[in-house]
Amino acid sequence: GYSIGWFAYFLCAGSHAIAALRTKSAPSNIFLHPLSTMLLILLIIDSFRRKYTGRLVWRDRKIG
Repeated sequence: GYSIGWFAYFLCAGSHAIAALRTKSAPSNIFLHPLSTMLLILLIIDSFRRKYTGRLVWRDRKIG
């Protein structure tokens, strides 16, 4: 489980590094892209959790 996940991560990070070098773009994307993906997943989980507990609000209005 974990070793396959790390292997996949390093393959993706390696492809991001190669793309950054070839396009002369910022190599910080190697770390920022997985971080932003993780944050998006956490936001989605939090939204579902708030919806099912009845605490989801938008502009001071209860939703769901």
